[in-house]
Amino acid sequence: MHPNLDPESFFIRTSMKEKDVNMLMGINDSNNLKLIENGYTKAYQILGMLLLFNKNKNLFVEWLESMNINPFDAKKCYQCLIDWCDQHL
Repeated sequence: MHPNLDPESFFIRTSMKEKDVNMLMGINDSNNLKLIENGYTKAYQILGMLLLFNKNKNLFVEWLESMNINPFDAKKCYQCLIDWCDQHL
């Protein structure tokens, strides 16, 4: 990570490549384990779901909540990916 960037800025400003899900904002250790248990290990997989839901916040947050990720963290993850999309797509 670049020494002058906070983790969120670093995530948003850099390409997706092989970033792990725990690099997403809102995905702490507990949420990371929940995603891994459901087969999601890479941030690009979560981005794919966001795009599958046509970037719809409610659908994306509900999907994360279905894996017992709390609404606050789910919304942080959504915003992180939306900001990444605005920068790169």
